[in-house]
Amino acid sequence: MDEHTAADEPPSPIDLTVETPAPPARVWSALTDPRDVAEWFTDASDLGRIGDTYRLDFGEGSVVEGVITELEPGRRF
Repeated sequence: MDEHTAADEPPSPIDLTVETPAPPARVWSALTDPRDVAEWFTDASDLGRIGDTYRLDFGEGSVVEGVITELEPGRRF
């Protein structure tokens, strides 16, 4: 029997657009600075440059890892 798992599939990109009244610098920090991410989301590794890996740890073995493929500081990653 041929077992097929999600691990066999390439990762899908996340494309999300959100509008907020917060200034861009504050939003960027909330999404990329591990200390700020931890305040509202979960523990995170540093999100710095294209090619960098990232890791979001939700606890109890729930971890999301990936690679930054696009980066426009203050705008998108």
